Amino acid sequence: MEILLEKESISIIDLGAAGGIEPRWAKISAYINYFGFEPDSRTIQLDPNQVFKSYTVIPSLVSNKSEYKDLYISHEEGKSSIYQPNSEFISRFPNSTRFEIVKTVSLETSTIDTLIKQEIDFIKLDIQGAELDALQGSQVVLKSVLGIESEVEFMELYKSQPLFSHVNEFLLKQGFEFIDFTNLRRWERDNLGKIGQCVFGDGLYLRSPEFVLSSRYSEIKIRRYLAILFLYNRFDLIEVVLKNNPELAFHLKKFNLLLSKKRTRLNFAVKINMFTQKLLSFIGVEFKSQLIY
Repeated sequence: MEILLEKESISIIDLGAAGGIEPRWAKISAYINYFGFEPDSRTIQLDPNQVFKSYTVIPSLVSNKSEYKDLYISHEEGKSSIYQPNSEFISRFPNSTRFEIVKTVSLETSTIDTLIKQEIDFIKLDIQGAELDALQGSQVVLKSVLGIESEVEFMELYKSQPLFSHVNEFLLKQGFEFIDFTNLRRWERDNLGKIGQCVFGDGLYLRSPEFVLSSRYSEIKIRRYLAILFLYNRFDLIEVVLKNNPELAFHLKKFNLLLSKKRTRLNFAVKINMFTQKLLSFIGVEFKSQLIY
């Protein structure tokens, strides 16, 4: 980050700031202008050892327009939503009481576009089924955004909530490309483990290198884009940018060396994963694993 950003910073919005910033981003917190949104005050946690370029928490409920909406406060922190829990589905699995509503509060909603006037580089969303509502109220801010990581549901954890297909369709129309899942969560009927029914996950969306290179962005904006790609291990996309921007590539020779080392480690992890699949097949387990990185 020191090589890429020098004294500059990355501005990110964290919708659903429960528990603090994601570990991936925490490593570079000193370079981050952080805007966290969290209406449930029980969940806001700031590590006293975490240093940010700037840090702002906004206790607002965001949606696609300004109005009053009920916020259903759940028994467990981090499960509250403007959508009611779908108990018919959730009750099939263990520990369903964590979604139970302990109280309902009526709050005035705002849009990201009315609350944020700065240029934003990245948005992370984890607001329990309301991700699409928030994105629909962020269409001005989205024009400067380079990447998005959003929780998406494949099944209705909350009644009538938008699912992955709805979020995906919206973001594609905004000029983002779906890259990969950074997390997938599966539930079994008797265990909330790593296997079972795939219920939700986190999807990564990025501007394509072609979009970035054709948008006449400033050099620092392109450097921020490279920083995001580096954090998410998207080395092939980095190489496309540098190959088509030789002047910037010349100034980032040290970064290229680090890039090569990190890509070698990732390729080694891919080989280990392939070996593991073969080993499982040898012992009679039909198992295909995918790297989440």
